[in-house]
Amino acid sequence: MNEKLPESTQQTLESFEPGHVFELPTVSELSSFEDMVAVSVNPDATYFEVRNWNTRVPLKELIRPEKIHGTIFNITIEIMDDARQKLFTTKERNKKFIGSLGIPRLCTSEFAEEKTEQLTRGFILTGDVRSSGKGVIGRIESEIWYVPVSTSYKESGNIRSNSGGGVHRYITKPEFLKTQEQKDTDLNPSASSLGQVALRRHQLAKADQKTIK
Repeated sequence: MNEKLPESTQQTLESFEPGHVFELPTVSELSSFEDMVAVSVNPDATYFEVRNWNTRVPLKELIRPEKIHGTIFNITIEIMDDARQKLFTTKERNKKFIGSLGIPRLCTSEFAEEKTEQLTRGFILTGDVRSSGKGVIGRIESEIWYVPVSTSYKESGNIRSNSGGGVHRYITKPEFLKTQEQKDTDLNPSASSLGQVALRRHQLAKADQKTIK
């Protein structure tokens, strides 16, 4: 039985430097991207770790801000520089985590091993949000880390993860940044209505002209 996580692309994560940006047209490709990351973070995953990883909460369900119901697309994922340092400075940067892992603490045995420090991966994820009838209304942004579970942590029998298996996934609460056009519409809702009325009148006028001809 295969006990290895699938490599989702021909190139592994080690082929890319910090600052490299992956482009994913739709959220459906996030799962394959995470599989590639998991191979890098936990290359010697056991059968049970692979099984648990495959039952994780899909990332596409965790990056959607509250009350935002549009389609998320044009996703970019940038490899984070100094990922480990940024993981432990989220509070100072006014970022909050979602999920069940809580705030990571550098002094715990979970992060003590050299392997954990070397294999921690961090990314900045952004994506456009499109609303039916309005077009692109804004952009989401979230920071995501994948941290291998330390050997001592595994041996204690206390593996907790919101992603499953030997990989801890930390995700900051997704932010939603509105486009300037959407901000203007929010300040003056009637502007959007007037624009629709004007467009409809223009369409009717063109239809009348065709009828007369």
